[in-house]
Amino acid sequence: MSQSCRVAIADQQPQVLSFLRHTVEGLGHDVAAEATFGAALVEQCRDTLPDLIIASLDLPGENGIEVVRVIQELKPIPLIAMSATCTTATIDRAAECGAYAYLVMPIEASSLQAAITLTMRRFSELQASRHDADLARQAVQDRKAIERAKGLIMQRLGIDEPTAFRHLQTQARRTRKTLAALADSLLVSEQALSM
Repeated sequence: MSQSCRVAIADQQPQVLSFLRHTVEGLGHDVAAEATFGAALVEQCRDTLPDLIIASLDLPGENGIEVVRVIQELKPIPLIAMSATCTTATIDRAAECGAYAYLVMPIEASSLQAAITLTMRRFSELQASRHDADLARQAVQDRKAIERAKGLIMQRLGIDEPTAFRHLQTQARRTRKTLAALADSLLVSEQALSM
C-alpha cells in the first residue's frame, strides 16, 4: 500500500462520494474534503490543502479545468480525474487539468488503489525533479554572481583571479556568509556606488 495521504474527493452524486470515502478510508488514507460542485472543491482545498484530489470532470458549476487551475495556484496537488465516459474529449480535458490518472466510472477499489499509488509516486518524483532543477538553477545563478564579484575584486585590487577568489573566500569566512551571499552583497554595493 502507498503511504497514507489526505485526499479531497468530489462528485455530484452522493453514492459516488460515499463509495470514494469508504474506499479511500479503507485503503488507509484520510478524506480531508468532500465536494459536490467545483466552487466547494476549491474552497475546501483552500482550507485543508490535501495531498491528492480525486474528482469528477463533470462537476456542476465551474469548468473542471478552471477549478483545478485555481487549486493548483494554492499548492501543487496531484489529480485523479473521473468521468462516466471515455471519449477523446474527456481524456483531453483530463490532460488539460494535469491529471495523473483517468478513471472511468463505475470504479473498482483495486483500480482506485493502483491509481492512488502510481499518482503519488509520480507526483513525488516530479516534485523531486523540480527541486533538483531549482537547485541547479540556483547554483548557476550563484556561480555567475561569484564570477562577477571575483571580476570586481580583480579590477578594484589589481590582483589575479586565484588571489581574488581566495580574497572572496576569506571575506566569506570572516563575515560568516556563503560565497554567493557575499558576492551578491558586493554586487549590490557596487551597483549602489556606481549610480
